[in-house]
Amino acid sequence: MNHGSRLLLAAFCFAAACRPAPRNESASMGGTAEVNSTGLSAQDRSALEDLNKKWEQAATAGDANALSALYTSDATLLPENAPAVNGDGLKTFWTGFTKSFPGVKAELHTNSIEGQGDLAYATGTFRLTPKGASKAMEGKWVTVNKKQSDGSWKMLVDIWNENAAPAR
Repeated sequence: MNHGSRLLLAAFCFAAACRPAPRNESASMGGTAEVNSTGLSAQDRSALEDLNKKWEQAATAGDANALSALYTSDATLLPENAPAVNGDGLKTFWTGFTKSFPGVKAELHTNSIEGQGDLAYATGTFRLTPKGASKAMEGKWVTVNKKQSDGSWKMLVDIWNENAAPAR
């Protein structure tokens, strides 16, 4: 199993582990649930939403440095139809992205944010509209995020893919 496959498997396992704990039998019979699940604080959820907004702003501004700064030093990108990108390769990747899509308008919509402790995952959709283009690229994404020692959040794993074009 290659490194990218292991990371993807780890992300799916993490996502499954972050599901809310099942209610006990007493709760299903009208009693009180004894669920021991801390989840994410409202502050963490807000910080993760802000991380996505910062990505959207940096991509729209064409700022590869700002995009790269949103990721941990050991982050992995899993772009569509391309090899995994790790560590220092992120800056090169985002520089290429910003040069390939000058003037792009990036829009992210977050569907869900879940997690516990210093790990969280987020899912959502994106729309990238290149300057002067009549058609936008649309797709979906998943990130695994890690809380930093200063309390901020950065992306550890980022995977996305474009939706299929409508059938003609």
